[in-house]
Amino acid sequence: MLALDNDIYSFKNKIQFYVNKDKMNYPFSGKKILLIMIGIHLLMIFVEEVKKTTNNNEYAVDNKYYNTYLAKKIIQLLEIQIKE
Repeated sequence: MLALDNDIYSFKNKIQFYVNKDKMNYPFSGKKILLIMIGIHLLMIFVEEVKKTTNNNEYAVDNKYYNTYLAKKIIQLLEIQIKE
């Protein structure tokens, strides 16, 4: 059983190494690895949701805010630039 635990711990560290490209310190126990993996997974979910809600503009601004406040102003500014 101890050998299996060691193999699992080693596997988790290898995954973390490739995910982070060796840019962080790794814990000596396998307990923190699970929390880090969960955090990475939640971050990826968050990024995907943000991509969906900011897909109609090049400024990564929420679609509702962009359509309500910014779209008309940006068009006005572009028209001014074209006239000059």
